[in-house]
Parts: sequence; structure tokens; C-alpha cells
Amino acid sequence: MPRPKFLNFTMTGADRDAICTATSSHTLGSHSMTLNGAIVSGGVATPAIPRRITIYSDGADTGITFTVTGRGLEGKEISEVITGPGSTTVTSTKTFKTVTSVEASGNFTGHIEVGTADDLDTAIIPLDTHSGQVDVGYVLSGGVISVATKVTMDNVYAPNYDRYNGYWETCLGTRTYVSGSNTGSIFSTVSIPCTAIHFTLSSFVSGASAAITVIQREV
Repeated sequence: MPRPKFLNFTMTGADRDAICTATSSHTLGSHSMTLNGAIVSGGVATPAIPRRITIYSDGADTGITFTVTGRGLEGKEISEVITGPGSTTVTSTKTFKTVTSVEASGNFTGHIEVGTADDLDTAIIPLDTHSGQVDVGYVLSGGVISVATKVTMDNVYAPNYDRYNGYWETCLGTRTYVSGSNTGSIFSTVSIPCTAIHFTLSSFVSGASAAITVIQREV
């Protein structure tokens, strides 16, 4: 029987300028954003836990795109082109382990900040297709946090597999923990065949934690 998989996270909240503090095109002088936020060292932004990336503008910058480049959950270089915000915040689809550059497609009108979201995907856990059903347990605590379970029938072992172009189905619903108002312990069984599983953690606050266990039963 495959060994249980244990995932443990203690969260920090979203940080709007953790990667790039407020910058205008005029002060920047180019389209390459300067990585100068609190989580940047040696020109590389490294969140304590891999995160989705946010871009904030206090102006109308929906006509600009921003290309974020770095390393993904599997350690490979990834990039994402994100349409700029209009006096609001937009969030990447991909989860970044590191960010090495942020490039704007042109001059932007507002002040741009680049940071980390209260949203992330976990690494993919491949499953043994010769074993039995999959049981999942969560223990959520410390503050507001939501967890969604996602499974696939894709061949995640394929050399060029791209999780963001694959098909992942949400099952078991989205579990949300609010301190003092509901239970933080949930145990469920995945009822559909799958080759791999991962989790999306979202809407969390600093101090929230998630302990997730994945067990496959014997046939």
C-alpha cells in the first residue's frame, strides 16, 4: 500500500507589495519592474510558501500586460502573462515558488505593486492506479482558510506535462474553516477514479494552518 502523504502549511496573509513596491513608468524608466519588496533577496522573490501573484494599480492599466517569470511548484521555469488591473488587483492563475522578473508590455498610467495572494495550489501528488480508493483528511485551524480538493485522470508523469493546461476536477466541495464557528476536522473519500490529486488553499489569513493527509487503501 502506498505510504500516506502529509502536507502541512502555516499561512501568512496576502502582501500587495511583497515583490515590487509602488512604481510608476516615469520613475522606472523601462518596462522591467524592479524587484524590491520584502521577500526579495539577490534579485529573486521567494515567498515562504509558494503563492499566486497579485498585481495592483491605482490607475487604469487594463491595456497593459505583465509577464511574470520564475519557478513553479515542480521547480521548472514558468511564466504567465497577466492583463493589467484598472484601479484594483488581479491575480495569476499559476502558483510561483520564486519570481525572477516582471515585465510590463508598455508604459502604465498608475502606480504598480506586485505581491503575493491569499491563494495557492499545492504540488501534485501522483496516485497508485493499482491501489484502492483515496481518503483525504483535513485539520484546519488558526483562522479563516478554505481548501478545495482537485483530481485528474491526466498522465502527470508525461515529461512535458503542464498542470495548467490539464483537466482537474474539484471534488469533495470546498471546505472553509472560520475560527470559533465550525469544526476544523474533515475526513472524506474521493469517489471518482484519478491518477493524481492536489489542493487549492484560498482566502486565508495570517496564522491559519492546514494539515492535509492523503491515504490510498489496499485493493
